[in-house]
Amino acid sequence: MKVSNFLLIFFLSCLGSQVSFAQSCNEFFNYKKGTVLKMQSFNAKNKLTSTMVQTCKEISMAGKVVNATLLSESFDEKDKKMGEATLQMVCENGIIKFDMKSFGMQNMPEMKGNNEMKVEVTGDQLDLPSTLDIGQTLNNVAYNVKASMGGMTIMNRTFNIRERKVEGKEQITTPAGNFDCFKVSYLTDLEGLFGKKMTYKTFAWYAKDVGMVRTESYNEKDKLTSYMILSEVK
Repeated sequence: MKVSNFLLIFFLSCLGSQVSFAQSCNEFFNYKKGTVLKMQSFNAKNKLTSTMVQTCKEISMAGKVVNATLLSESFDEKDKKMGEATLQMVCENGIIKFDMKSFGMQNMPEMKGNNEMKVEVTGDQLDLPSTLDIGQTLNNVAYNVKASMGGMTIMNRTFNIRERKVEGKEQITTPAGNFDCFKVSYLTDLEGLFGKKMTYKTFAWYAKDVGMVRTESYNEKDKLTSYMILSEVK
């Protein structure tokens, strides 16, 4: 899978301790130490393209702020490991905030034996409130991902996520189970390659306790381009 496509799928989308996010801050993400979530991505022809496994390594609290440290491992369609990274999530006043720099870094394939690749992610944080209501609008998000190697820029993409809205409630079934979800829609403008601009529409389904359980991305002609499902929780 191309680096830019892998980044787009993840962002669109755009997941022993007794402390959890649900108990302390945000009931959509019931992360506890040791929680493992497996996400699988497919193309429009239902062919597996990549797998992401996230393991919660630590939950900590500082006053009313809850921090989660996740190990995210990425695998290609043949289950070959592409890379891993440590990610940070913060929950404060009921709002989950994702460290876009960490998530951007983890989506760059790790080139073993090559330490020259540098990735810079700048811009807004992706957030999700603790409560969702039908018709609710969510914050816009804008960020840039720049990758360079040997002093040469190999990727420079700007993502603008806009018109985030809670469309309704639906029940979604995945290999991980049956979930009552809030359906959220949004548009993503992707700018970068030779100044070309593309706009994708995404639907994301969020369930209490597990977070995102499915996403679907459509191109400007309203054709499905990819989807991602939660395939396992343990």
